[in-house]
Amino acid sequence: MTDEEVLRLAVEKSLILITEDKDFGELTYRLKKPNHGIILTRMNGFPIKTKLDKILYVLRDYLPLLKDKFAVVSGDKLRIKQQK
Repeated sequence: MTDEEVLRLAVEKSLILITEDKDFGELTYRLKKPNHGIILTRMNGFPIKTKLDKILYVLRDYLPLLKDKFAVVSGDKLRIKQQK
């Protein structure tokens, strides 16, 4: 599937998309594609268990804040940006 098809499917199902693909930032900001929220993980080099634990933490503690937002998770940081 292309990135646009993945994003369209997430919109159809009202899902927040979790990805490591930075192209979704371009789709969101430059091309202004609709979405219900995107979580971009930037944890290259981290063990998969660490990545999963961090994503679960973010979903458990911040889910209400993530709807219709663009969030970036990296190491010990979480940035949540309003989409325009």
